[in-house]
Amino acid sequence: MKNIIQIKTQNKNYSIVVEENSIIPFIKIEKKSKKKIFIIIDKKVKYILKKLEINKNINIIKINGSEKIKSINYYWKIISLLLKLKIDRSSTLIAIGGGTVGDLSSFVASTILRGIRFVLVPTTLLSQVDSSIGGKNGINTPNGKNLIGTFFQPDKVIIDPKVLYSLSKRELKSGYAEILKHSLINDKAFYKWLIKCHRNILDLDKKYITKAIVKSIRIKAKFVHLDEKETLINPSSRAMLNFGHTFGHALETMNNYNTTLTHGEAISIGMAFAAKISYKIKNITEFEYNKIVGHLKIIGLPHHDKRINSNNVESDCSRSFATYNPRSCPQGYIHVDTGSNIGVSDFCVMKHEARAWLDLDADNFVDVSEIDSDGCADIGCANKNWGLDVFSPGSTSEGTPWRMINLDNAKAECRSLGEHFDLISNREWMAIAQNIEKQDQNWSGSLVGSGCLFRGNNGVDDACGYNFDGIHSGPIAVRELESTTFVHTLVDLSLESHEIYDFSGNLAEWVNFKNEKDTSVTTFNCPDSWSEISINFCQAQINPIDYLFLNPAGIANSLYNSDFGLGKIEGGSDIYLVRGGSHLYGAAAGIYSASFAQTKETARADIGFRCVFRRSSL
Repeated sequence: MKNIIQIKTQNKNYSIVVEENSIIPFIKIEKKSKKKIFIIIDKKVKYILKKLEINKNINIIKINGSEKIKSINYYWKIISLLLKLKIDRSSTLIAIGGGTVGDLSSFVASTILRGIRFVLVPTTLLSQVDSSIGGKNGINTPNGKNLIGTFFQPDKVIIDPKVLYSLSKRELKSGYAEILKHSLINDKAFYKWLIKCHRNILDLDKKYITKAIVKSIRIKAKFVHLDEKETLINPSSRAMLNFGHTFGHALETMNNYNTTLTHGEAISIGMAFAAKISYKIKNITEFEYNKIVGHLKIIGLPHHDKRINSNNVESDCSRSFATYNPRSCPQGYIHVDTGSNIGVSDFCVMKHEARAWLDLDADNFVDVSEIDSDGCADIGCANKNWGLDVFSPGSTSEGTPWRMINLDNAKAECRSLGEHFDLISNREWMAIAQNIEKQDQNWSGSLVGSGCLFRGNNGVDDACGYNFDGIHSGPIAVRELESTTFVHTLVDLSLESHEIYDFSGNLAEWVNFKNEKDTSVTTFNCPDSWSEISINFCQAQINPIDYLFLNPAGIANSLYNSDFGLGKIEGGSDIYLVRGGSHLYGAAAGIYSASFAQTKETARADIGFRCVFRRSSL
């Protein structure tokens, strides 16, 4: 099927033809004009070289395409050769190869004899979706990439997807980086489609690769039409196409344009770095940033370069973030004023139990059943070990909470969100619990110490909890908002109320208990069965015991038990802790519920996790 995209600019209108097996027929048509044709072709494009027929009107110049040819010296060699071969104003110059061949040839065509007819035949995915569209060309200098060049629109562009079969996976991935760039700057629906269909594209499935090429061309063409020479300063500016290129070009210059880093790989790193800065200054959310980086990881594209010292930039951004609002938190997180003596600074915590985040559909969040229906094996989550390199933990009311994850993986998922993110620590858990306990609205009697603390979804319908008969998801949470049994209110120092959901009940949650601040914890003397919490209970080599239990309500310790909605404590041989209790726990669920009855490898359907964002280390 032939796709023809019309490009309209102030200086020239031309067409881009996307069609399999279109190159040789086009050259045969060109030969009939009887005018001189000069072909600059990359030696690596053997598929085309074998089929070219040389005659007196056709001159073929073979070169080795690379960033090295985009130099003053190489430009002068090509110019000199063309003049020697008696090129004239009526001649046509055809460039066949990747982006570097196209850039050099376009610059040659625009300057020799003040400009001659020029046709581009890009043969790499990167050049087909990017460098062949828009008329920019250039050569490199030691001072930077493409600093010498012109705007010179071709007369025609011929794109044959079939030539891509000769490319390596690395080259295909490099081109995919530019496709991804186009989706990120202009087309959210295209971005969603890429996340679903990237494997089909990289496998060169005819239907999918053609759609990706055509869609990318149309996006770039729109910007070129509105701002051919990059003069606008608004969302229509052609400068939008430079996303990832500002840092990417700098990397290529640092590399002296060698092959250790392809153009697409440099752009991939550049996009990740630009996205991180956008996240730091709150132009995008942490989820959007993590989603971009996560997708680059899935594709196998780099997202960082050790030689880049971004600490100063990130530090400045972080300071700006804090200065803007000291209590600001990432989207879906709430600020916690600790107000306690348990050794933690203020922090931000997920409002909701972590959800597995992947853009499989419009809701952005998926649950286990949704993953199963999409075919787990196809997206790299075999054995139901969700999320490794595929999913990101998000805080939202939508979707089912993430479960079937062990302690180490829960830590890793939180830390994958970026610097300052981590699994909630036991001390942070206790700070939240103490805050909750001190608020009248979290008690069934509407007064601290009156009735019981709300337990959430604990499998029992009473004043303290409710029985959802499973794990509630977002829609249930929305419908149940009038019932306060699963929502707790926190109060910060500004006296602004804000809510945290399922802090007790629904899923038990992993906490990082054995950390650098809790090194005194070695063994416990706790019954294996569920038992009541008290200040004198479960004596351990731990000081103080309020690492597990606080009593700011001021009720006598001998009376303060699970009837008040506190939860219970369960011993075990290892110091690996889940807290809050689940929908299976009954009276054992509560804000102080603590279970040591699992190893760190435990992955159960009733255990999830919650991440925090810290502005300083524990």
